Amino acid sequence: MRAPDLETLGWDAAWAEQFAPFAADGLTPARVSLEHQHLYRVYTGTDEPLARVAGRFRHHAGGREQYPAVGDWVALDRPHGHARATIQAVLPRRSRFSRKAAGDVTEQQVVAA
Repeated sequence: MRAPDLETLGWDAAWAEQFAPFAADGLTPARVSLEHQHLYRVYTGTDEPLARVAGRFRHHAGGREQYPAVGDWVALDRPHGHARATIQAVLPRRSRFSRKAAGDVTEQQVVAA
């Protein structure tokens, strides 16, 4: 099965404008299609690699709600020839579906964007 192109997934001129600084750094846009224990499946428009967030991203994230969620657009670093990719940033969300995260701590969990 062929991966859907980015336009089919909702990529438009506004997303391209927000992504421009990341494109200048050689990153690729992708949309998160699945998340399981901080391992992500993303659509790049040509394939569906697995990805993890970059260590720098993890260090700067203020909370769980800043991590990628299904539906988020992300800036992806994928060196040529590598099967796995690294998520460097999440583009600002236009919408989200969230709930209280499990456990005693009052923290928001973004279920989908």
